[in-house]
Amino acid sequence: MKFAIVGVFASFVVNRSGLKVLYKDSEYFGYSEWIITCGVYWKMAVAENLVNSYDAGEAPFKHDKNRSTWISTNDFALAFIGHSFGLRNFYTFATYLKMDGSIIMLLPYTATLILCVIPIFFIQSFMGQFSSTGYISAFRVSPILKGVGYVITILNFTSLTYYSSVASYPLLLLLRTFTWELPWMSCRNSWNTPNCTQPANHTFDHISRFLLTSPSKEFFDKEVIKMSSRINTFQISWPMVGALFVIWLLTAGCLMNGIVTIGRVLRYATITALTFLVILFIRMLFLPNSMAYFLKFITPSMEAVRSPDAWLVSPVLGALTLGTGWGSIMTLASYNQFKADAEKYSIAIPCIMSLIVVFSGILVHFVGEYLKERNIFNIQVYNEFMYEFFWIGLPYFVGTLEAAQLWFALTYTMLFLCEFSSIVIQTLSITTALFDEYAKLRPFKKHITIGLCSTLFALSSFFATNLGIKLYGPLTFSAAFAQMAIVLIEIIMIVWIYGRKRFQQDFKFMLGRPFPTWKFSIIRFVTPIIVVFMGFIYFIVTFVRLHAFPLGILLTFLIKILPWVIIPAYALYKISTTTGTVKERFRKCFQPNDWYPADPRDRQRYNEMLGSSEVSHQLVEMDNHENHE
Repeated sequence: MKFAIVGVFASFVVNRSGLKVLYKDSEYFGYSEWIITCGVYWKMAVAENLVNSYDAGEAPFKHDKNRSTWISTNDFALAFIGHSFGLRNFYTFATYLKMDGSIIMLLPYTATLILCVIPIFFIQSFMGQFSSTGYISAFRVSPILKGVGYVITILNFTSLTYYSSVASYPLLLLLRTFTWELPWMSCRNSWNTPNCTQPANHTFDHISRFLLTSPSKEFFDKEVIKMSSRINTFQISWPMVGALFVIWLLTAGCLMNGIVTIGRVLRYATITALTFLVILFIRMLFLPNSMAYFLKFITPSMEAVRSPDAWLVSPVLGALTLGTGWGSIMTLASYNQFKADAEKYSIAIPCIMSLIVVFSGILVHFVGEYLKERNIFNIQVYNEFMYEFFWIGLPYFVGTLEAAQLWFALTYTMLFLCEFSSIVIQTLSITTALFDEYAKLRPFKKHITIGLCSTLFALSSFFATNLGIKLYGPLTFSAAFAQMAIVLIEIIMIVWIYGRKRFQQDFKFMLGRPFPTWKFSIIRFVTPIIVVFMGFIYFIVTFVRLHAFPLGILLTFLIKILPWVIIPAYALYKISTTTGTVKERFRKCFQPNDWYPADPRDRQRYNEMLGSSEVSHQLVEMDNHENHE
């Protein structure tokens, strides 16, 4: 990249006079010349190997003829439900539920679901299903914005490096379940310290709660992740590295076997996880004082009603139902049959996911109240970090139940399946986007998949170190803000740039019925306002949380903010390689390019519907431009 930048500068200095000759007859010489010139040299130095012939206007887009679809559209639904059914949904909802007024927060949460989450899901499903491509190629609907697709790829890649480390925890805990006595329930183990105290044998006062440690905390720190108390030495948790190796090996195996196998794996993983969730919820109902916990949940707090916190924070939780990562909805929808009812699924799936979020939040609420009532540990049962709850408090709670080994296996199998499903889908999003966009990569799918998973395993091993574990929290802070920014661009692109007429034409062609204008108006006017509001709240939260983590700020800038430079850089390239005056270049760059269904018969009918004057896969005239170059 450094050589590319130097090359741009050197080429620009040497050839500036030649460009004056090229633009001497143009009325746009000056600012416009600089825009086009920079784009030309960015293309020469960097973009030649990053773009396709269709993107340069030299050939039409080539769909992958070997691309499969889901066996059933239900696989799409189950896959995405599993994707959104993760630890973040379990814990964050319960945390804000406690902080911001119990059931009263469900009112703005439901409004956000209807006015924002469902429209977002629908727009992204439409882009993926109509184009039958991943999130990079789907931006053919407005090529100048395709840099967003590359940003999504980078964000998915970098987030997988640290997100996969969380999936190793339930796997490691599961391996220690099958013993007669659960090792985190006593202080009679080789790793325990003199400060270890069993809660059942000690009454904690204000001071001793901070001096003594629980057996479950010592077990997790010293036996599961094997981190010592020394803070000035670099330490690596080899058990975590081993668990990460297993996770990425399983992920690579799923991806190499194609979408049919992936559909089966995600289907059974989601069904199993949901079944275990229901079983665990029923068990929670038999806890002592469980009815009191439930009444506490459904009883509105008048203080919260008067406070703005519940009304401001609750809508932000709507983003939880969209799952982790970026571009996942578009990717999974691209494997649907072309005639699948995207509108129906875009309503049903977010509603189901929201119920799961509430359901799992209540479950965590029950466990949290149980631990808090007994004042068992020096842990913050409700806070914005899930570390202490899931890996210290929850294991002890499960250990107090009869047949503890069974309940522990159910709980942490469910949690592992949730995290594993998300990893598979995020990695699938990357490979799908790359193989759909770059036809030259398609013969090497298995090799590239193995290379990608191996690279992600190597990078994720950093988060098996003492420094990486500390950085996990700060790195997750900015994820939701980036998600809202991308969603806002996609909505503007479809409802404002692509436009109501073309969108409704495409919808009717795909599903055989019109899309109501009043629904489109909600997506056009109401949804963007809510997205901007949610993004603003996330930005404030990110800023407040990161100020205490200097290294976290640096890494966040490098992996979450710096990639956004690609969007204007790609737009610059696109404008510079398009023929015509500056005004014509902008118009062509915002128009759809090769935007049509994948099936040749659907494509022919689609072009007939649009008419010859509106054929969407317009090829850019290159002859004169190539002569200039």
